[in-house]
Amino acid sequence: MPLAPPSGVESSPAAGTPAPSSGGRVAGFDLLRALAAVAVVGIHVLAAGAWARGDATGMARWVYTTYTFIWFATPAFSFLTGVLVWNYRPITSREELISFFRRRASVVLYPYLVWSAFYLWFGYYTPTDLRPAMPLGDYLLDVVRLLVLGRASFHMYFLPIVLIFYALSPVISRLFRAWPWVTFAVLYSIGLFATIVVPAPEAGHGVTLYRLFVTTMWLLPSAAVGGLFGAVRVRYARFFDRAWPVLLALGMFGRWYDRGPLWVQQVWLQRINEFTYLGLALVGLVCMLDVLGRKAPRLASASRGLGAAALGVYLIHPVAIWAVVQVLDRTGTTALWAQPWFTLAVTVAVVVLCNAFVMLAGRSRWFAWALGMPGGFARRAGTVETG
Repeated sequence: MPLAPPSGVESSPAAGTPAPSSGGRVAGFDLLRALAAVAVVGIHVLAAGAWARGDATGMARWVYTTYTFIWFATPAFSFLTGVLVWNYRPITSREELISFFRRRASVVLYPYLVWSAFYLWFGYYTPTDLRPAMPLGDYLLDVVRLLVLGRASFHMYFLPIVLIFYALSPVISRLFRAWPWVTFAVLYSIGLFATIVVPAPEAGHGVTLYRLFVTTMWLLPSAAVGGLFGAVRVRYARFFDRAWPVLLALGMFGRWYDRGPLWVQQVWLQRINEFTYLGLALVGLVCMLDVLGRKAPRLASASRGLGAAALGVYLIHPVAIWAVVQVLDRTGTTALWAQPWFTLAVTVAVVVLCNAFVMLAGRSRWFAWALGMPGGFARRAGTVETG
């Protein structure tokens, strides 16, 4: 059965991004990127077993609780885009603008096109409304539509959104540099207002520009929080180092309370709560991870490789999950999906195998190019990002 996130659950990773204008590589950013990739895999492993668990246990308490606490997966990548890309050094010439977009294309656009073509050929995850028997011309038109909307596979939708954020970056980065709080408030409010006013598409809704717009607006507040954090993090570094436990606790507790005892029905209040808890949790997470990275040099060193591999893991992990599904189907052991330990074991195995594959394949110039690591994995993981 084709794999897709359950209704109301979306996930995906961020691609590589340039360094903040303040300089050196920040361990917390790499670690958050790696953690978000693990959360993405976890969400999709849970989704893979949903049909096997059936309606009665598809959202069992352990499944619901897991979703509750790893919901930050895709928004974390949006947050990192705001931190790094929307705080890019000012672009002052046409040559710098061309260089900026050329590098962004090598990190995101080219891998997106390569892997979209692969998943079109693979076919297993391609939405059925884009795969009917039709004349060649109509089919090619649908392929173009699929590429624009990011739906060659269920998990590719985030990369066109990243490209949209990149396209806006030369303007937004200047705004964050001049008026960080005002820029944050405007972008955050646009995303919040749009998700309140524009209804989310139904689970069976087709692949349309409408779905892409709603998803972009859902991710915009996280990017706005990231943009503000990137603009003020150096100035308030001491505060963040001390306040992260409170920020993280408030975000995670608020998320649990909002999904459990509180459970508001009004859409406007749902969105306000969701984005508030999400912003607190993301800032708390990245600050906690950065503190850990500074206190543990080995962790900081490992974070470079894990962060560099995150996009590759995101791109290829559905194939690994598909392999697990096929084995269980053929051996008649799909009942294992109902066991929490099995879901955890599959998640860990997929993450480890995909990381190993990306690190190995990244030694090849051509494979590294297709995985968003121009220059190879070693270069991507071993140097300070300079944009």
